[in-house]
Amino acid sequence: MRDSRLTRSAGASRNESRTFMRLIIAAGLLLGSVMSPALAQVVAPPSPAAPGPAPKASQTVAAEKNAHAAAVADCEQMWDRETHMTKQEWARTCRRVQDRLRQIQVK
Repeated sequence: MRDSRLTRSAGASRNESRTFMRLIIAAGLLLGSVMSPALAQVVAPPSPAAPGPAPKASQTVAAEKNAHAAAVADCEQMWDRETHMTKQEWARTCRRVQDRLRQIQVK
């Protein structure tokens, strides 16, 4: 009888740790998605006193790509062996989530 209690206890502990890890992952992904706009390089508009050449569209696109790549890299660094995904699955999910967030920001 005592062995069955220990088994149930270990199983419950394992489920609790999985749930906790999933919450950590979800919080990390949410934080990464919220922080990605903050990490973007924002080009300040030129002041009226010192007119200069306007930033090129290619510079803006490059800044957005850099911010996107940084957000994906941050997400990929959160991977842990204890997650329910392989590293490749995790990286693919990071890219997919950041792509969707970028599409939302564009619209």
